[in-house]
Amino acid sequence: MGWIKWQGQYQFPEGMLHILWDVGEESEYGYELELTFEDNEGNLDGVGCWSFGYESWSRELWINWGGYIEHRISEIEGDQQALDLILDDLEAVDCDYILYQSEEWLYPGQEHLKDLDLIKVLIGESEGEQIA
Repeated sequence: MGWIKWQGQYQFPEGMLHILWDVGEESEYGYELELTFEDNEGNLDGVGCWSFGYESWSRELWINWGGYIEHRISEIEGDQQALDLILDDLEAVDCDYILYQSEEWLYPGQEHLKDLDLIKVLIGESEGEQIA
């Protein structure tokens, strides 16, 4: 993990959700967002991580995807049940920037920027809702 640019924290009945905005390092994954849930006993659970590299579009997508996530979380204001549903949705989105695209660097089933187009659609739909 590189330099944390921003960290959002949201309190819920079962614990605290942390959103880490990581600027990353060029030798790693680049721009990255990570969601971690810390339960009331202090146990940590990684519930989402998306990386975008250092392409010409990476920073803007990182900002927009993070904004999308923060918007959805802030809308539910402490509703644990709604958070669980949002996290289920987000866990299904898989987007990893693979710096070295060779088999030796990939986990089984891992794909370079697998759901990038889905992220763009979700961001676009969210922007449409905010405008309407």
